[in-house]
Amino acid sequence: MTFPPSPRPAPGAAAALLVLMILGSAATGAHASETPPGLPEGALEIPLWPGPAPVPPGIEAPDTASRESWYHNEGRGWSVRRIAAPSLHYFAADARKATGAAVIIAPGGGFNTVVIEHEGWKVARRLTADGVAVFVLKYRHFAPAAAFADGRRAMRLVRARSPEWNIDPGRIGLGGFSAGGRLALGAAAVPETPEEAALDPLAGTVSSRPDFLLLIYPSPFRSLGERAVVEADFPTSFLVGTAGDHPTERIGALAALLREAGVRFEAHIFARGGHGFGLGEDLPAAGRWPELFLTWLNGELGPEGGLVPATLEPQRPWGTRRPPSRPASVMP
Repeated sequence: MTFPPSPRPAPGAAAALLVLMILGSAATGAHASETPPGLPEGALEIPLWPGPAPVPPGIEAPDTASRESWYHNEGRGWSVRRIAAPSLHYFAADARKATGAAVIIAPGGGFNTVVIEHEGWKVARRLTADGVAVFVLKYRHFAPAAAFADGRRAMRLVRARSPEWNIDPGRIGLGGFSAGGRLALGAAAVPETPEEAALDPLAGTVSSRPDFLLLIYPSPFRSLGERAVVEADFPTSFLVGTAGDHPTERIGALAALLREAGVRFEAHIFARGGHGFGLGEDLPAAGRWPELFLTWLNGELGPEGGLVPATLEPQRPWGTRRPPSRPASVMP
């Protein structure tokens, strides 16, 4: 059997087809939507709100018909965007080392996405190994006010259900990386309005105040706007940044506010490392921040539960010295 010859393409058609193939290939690259990967082994997903997530007053939510999109972020594993149904990914603490402490972690992503593996799941694995339960927050990032609402709701939900997970309700912190640090700061520093509190059925009975903050290269405090305040009851805080990543704006300004308010804190600014290093596995110094944080947190834990009071000693005037703890020796 013989077949008729295939028709030859018109001049230029082959080149056009090649261009379309190249463009189609580029469209299916690193930013293409992929199937959600499922949770890491041992993790549990907990819906954040009892029904559809409420939208804060004055905020226009995006089209809820747009589907949540998971994709591989360059060198950072799984990320997720277009989140409409926020949730918590719970990682239990190693039972042999559990202290009753827990931290809710908000990964970064510039309020465009949530870098959930690099600054969430990996961090959870590191901290749970040393006795701290971790809840990775998959939050709505279409507006800071929505993210703050999710952060406050996460605090209330974990505190309300803390007996289920053997967590001390007075040892629950809120942490964040970059934009997630802005979420954590906003949930603690921006007062919740009555209209915002009315969105959460737990608001009248459970506090949303974090017992401590873990802030890794957070967005500058000034990004929160004029309503943000740091007062004497602000949570004790652990701050991490690098010298090459705007340390004055991200760490120094907040440290000064904490010092002025008399709130105890610890801050580390490492010489090497840029923005977004996560656990910093390839950074000899900055990569020690989880160890330093755990040492700090253990020092903050009260012997009978909760945390020790997060207050500082009064500042001494410049040029004065602390009185000696014992008389100076006198030479004969």
